[in-house]
Amino acid sequence: MVSSRFAETALVDVLSARRDVSGVSVAAYQLKGEPALKLRLRLTAGSSPSAAVEAASVAVRGLDLVLGTGRPLPVLLEVTGASPARPGADSRVR
Repeated sequence: MVSSRFAETALVDVLSARRDVSGVSVAAYQLKGEPALKLRLRLTAGSSPSAAVEAASVAVRGLDLVLGTGRPLPVLLEVTGASPARPGADSRVR
């Protein structure tokens, strides 16, 4: 199984340096007995999701090369945008 700590460190180092990414989290799972990752990107307000997805794809391909298993690691990518409301603010309409 892929250590989530190793994958998180590798992917966070690459993706958190981007100005369009405000947060990165990684979790490792077993999928049909094989390792798989869930990569969650939180984007900054107004940033393009396509550029962040491309950067994540490049980072994951680099991780595949480092792992050297010969097969691509399955990765679920979740991209979320910046919240328009302040954290803790009541978002109900008044």
